[in-house]
Amino acid sequence: MKCLLSKLMIVQFSSSLVIEHPPHILMSKLAEQIQEQMLQSPPPSSIDIHLLPGRHVGPLQLLPHHAHPDTTVTFTGSTSSSSPSTISGGQPIPQFVLHDEANKVYVSDFASDDTLPRRVRHLFVNDERVFRTKVPTMEHLGETNFTLTADIMAYEVMSKVPLSWKQPQSVEFVYSGVSSDWSEGRSEVLSVEDIPNSPNSRINMQQPGFWNLVNKKFQPMKDSPPASIENVGLSQLTPNTFWHDEDNRKLYYKPPSELDISSTQVEAIVAANDIIAELKGVQNYEYKNVHFEHSTWFPDRGYAEVSELSFSHWPCTFN
Repeated sequence: MKCLLSKLMIVQFSSSLVIEHPPHILMSKLAEQIQEQMLQSPPPSSIDIHLLPGRHVGPLQLLPHHAHPDTTVTFTGSTSSSSPSTISGGQPIPQFVLHDEANKVYVSDFASDDTLPRRVRHLFVNDERVFRTKVPTMEHLGETNFTLTADIMAYEVMSKVPLSWKQPQSVEFVYSGVSSDWSEGRSEVLSVEDIPNSPNSRINMQQPGFWNLVNKKFQPMKDSPPASIENVGLSQLTPNTFWHDEDNRKLYYKPPSELDISSTQVEAIVAANDIIAELKGVQNYEYKNVHFEHSTWFPDRGYAEVSELSFSHWPCTFN
């Protein structure tokens, strides 16, 4: 028996089931179909899910009700390196339009789209990673002293430059440690205050993530200053970087010299999920040639110490 259901092709062979899942269809729809099959009496002995080549829209959440002790579920993706089967945590943004011709800066305005994340850390243009603006701390603030406050809530710095940050709540400090060649600690700024009658200013940090970063058991940051500062402003744009204007929900992008946006249609995707696939309490699942891409993180769950590799365009793969 064959039938077309929710744009998924389902083919029943005796007690086995084959589902062909086309790209650009929500993975949540697929999860609904799996749950429905597990409620059958009896359920299929096996469910083979073929993820067709292309980008499948995550996240994929599989919980105990998506499994049965008598059913084996196999996800199989494309074996083609040029056309892989990927589960993406990203969302497309509106096309870039020219903002500043002299400096070749483009802007994407997504103020009217509430489905896009309030904070953008990861941008991909034509499947290439674009980095947020980043400037070395000493280059931006000068040879200044960072003093950690006694309550571990803020820094006092011998500089008035932070007072010029238009959106301090969107600025992020990046730290280097023993493992800085593959990971980095991060903490968001909360606000900036002037200290009257002093050359200093106070940088209040987001909590509890900052406190956790300073006091973590393994390689605590203690009173170390950040190595660099991200998302300070539009003036920090360099080729192949972006600045996210959180207040107005716009993304400014300076493409590399070899990419001419004015004559080339581009696909721009921002990472919108920190969980692309969640498997909790399930059994008898197998994955072959399934790739994952476009992930991000949300530091409100604590400090973010991440591997750059994990969030670049190098998808994790289950073989």
